[in-house]
Formats: sequence, structure tokens, C-alpha cells
Amino acid sequence: MDDMDNQTTSTESQKLPLASKTYLEPHRLEHFLAAYETKNFHRAAAKNSVSQQAVSKAIAKLEEVLEVKLFERLPTGVKPTIYADHLVRRAKLILAESRNASLEILALRGYGKGEIRVGVGPSFTSRLFPRAVKELKQRTSDIGVKSFVGLSGKLIPMVLAGEIEFAVVAPPYGTFLDPELKVEKIYEEVDVVMGRVNHPLLENHDRTLGDYAKFPWIVPIGLSSIWSGVVDMFASEGVDPPIDLLRLDGIRLAIGHVIEGDALSLMPHELVTHELASGIVQEIDHPSLRVSRPVLMIKRRHSQLTPSAALMYSILKGVLRQYNSQHSNI
Repeated sequence: MDDMDNQTTSTESQKLPLASKTYLEPHRLEHFLAAYETKNFHRAAAKNSVSQQAVSKAIAKLEEVLEVKLFERLPTGVKPTIYADHLVRRAKLILAESRNASLEILALRGYGKGEIRVGVGPSFTSRLFPRAVKELKQRTSDIGVKSFVGLSGKLIPMVLAGEIEFAVVAPPYGTFLDPELKVEKIYEEVDVVMGRVNHPLLENHDRTLGDYAKFPWIVPIGLSSIWSGVVDMFASEGVDPPIDLLRLDGIRLAIGHVIEGDALSLMPHELVTHELASGIVQEIDHPSLRVSRPVLMIKRRHSQLTPSAALMYSILKGVLRQYNSQHSNI
């Protein structure tokens, strides 16, 4: 009976696809990712500083190993198949883990402690993240830090893909967070109405939502879901929401429009800390126009941070918690 079981197991093993028994070599995955991003083998070759033949061979070998077609060959380039769409995220993770492993080994050999790749939401760029980097450098000077600034819609996929090791973000409530992410909530960030100093609304101490609706509003692209909540706030009070909207792709651009005109926008204090201190932006608060968002630190659930990244994660978390304890009454 045992011999029969062993024979069955052996037979089933022989039927497994080649991909289940073959290592996906990183250099081939690099060429695959370049082709996926550029949709062209020639441009992929230029991006990776190799010949087009090298890219073609790498893709052909991957397709042989996986026993699927990754790209449809077209006269003008290539079109990724559904199999390529599924492979791309895993390929990025494999390369990210390979890079992290190399950095750890180099650190053990005494060649510095590598580079940390961190995602930073706009609210944390003016003071909090620089404060954390300063503390890191005071502890050890041989760690490099590369930051990627953006909204949660940009940074969360970068964490999942392994392009950055972790991120601090403040997404709107209701944002889908992949189960592959390990999420730690630090505090709640509150967006309040901001306008330029001496804004006409400040002259009215009994201002209503209807008064706010008369002015232009800035809506940063990427935070449209927050604006939907604001519209609901106006509607709950029986007030038509503002119709003069300017949607801008960039937080700093939004701040500039607030400073230079009568436009209003929902912003957290920390985002405009320098403008508030300089007296060029002022809070024009209304209790019905406050939106809370969770401040989250996110990393991949099944991936271990490098020692350097773990140190930076701990320092940044401490800075954020200290800030919250000092400003929790805002």
C-alpha cells in the first residue's frame, strides 16, 4: 500500500507544470517588468541597457517556464495578457526582497546599512518626516533615505508592489486596504476649512454653510471621496453644495490657489503649518465642515523590514505619536 501511495505521489509530481519546479530568475523578471511598463521590447531594452534580443529571450524563457503567453506581439509593440497582469505584482515583490537581502548582506559585511525607501503623505513632509530623518541620522549616519511623496492612492500600491518598504498615509475612511497589508493606526487627522488671511468670510462671525457655498472650492485630485463627504454635509443642512469647483492635481498647487484668491479648501493643520505660522493662510472653521482621516503606517504583512527600515519605522512612529500627544486638542 505504501508503494502504491509513493507511486501515485511521484506520478502527480511529474504532471506538475514546469513553473512549479523552476526558479524565476530576477534578471528575467527585470526585463519582463520593463516590457510591461513600456509595452515595447525595444524601449524595454533601452531602459535596462541591454539588447532587444536579450529582452526577447528573457520573455520567451519566462513564457516557456510558466507555460503561458505573457504578451501579445503587435506591429507597434506588445500588449500584456491577463497572465502578465497577475505576474507583475509578484515580480516586483521578488525583486524587492532580492534587493533587501543584498542590502542586508552588504551591511553585515561592513559596506554601510543601505538605503530605505519610504512613502510619505503630503501632511507629513513639512515637519514630521524631516524630524524623523534627523533623528535617524543622529543615531546612525550610514543609512540612506529615499522618500516618495504622494497621496494614499499612489503610495499604497507601491507598498504592495515592494517599490517602497513602508509608508505613512492618511486615506479617507472607507478606502480599501488589501489584506496583504499590515496596517497600524497612529491617530486621526482632521481636515478643516482653510482660506487666505483676511478672507471675506472672516468678517461674518455668524457664517452659515450657505455662506461657504458662495465661494470657489479647491478639490485636490485624489481626495475626491472626501469632497463627496463634504457635499453630503451641505445636503444634510438643506444647503446646495458649492458649484464653483477647481480640481487640481497637486497639494502645493491647491495651497497656492487658496493663498492667491478667495477659494476655500479642506486641509489639515500640519499640511499648511508654515503658511499658518507666516500668517498667509487662516483657518475658517465650521463645525459641520470637519472631516477626519486615519493616519496609518502600512507595510507588507508577509515581508520583514530590513533592520535599517525597521529602525526608521520605529522612529517615525514615535515622532507621529509625540506630535499627536502635543496637538490632540486641535
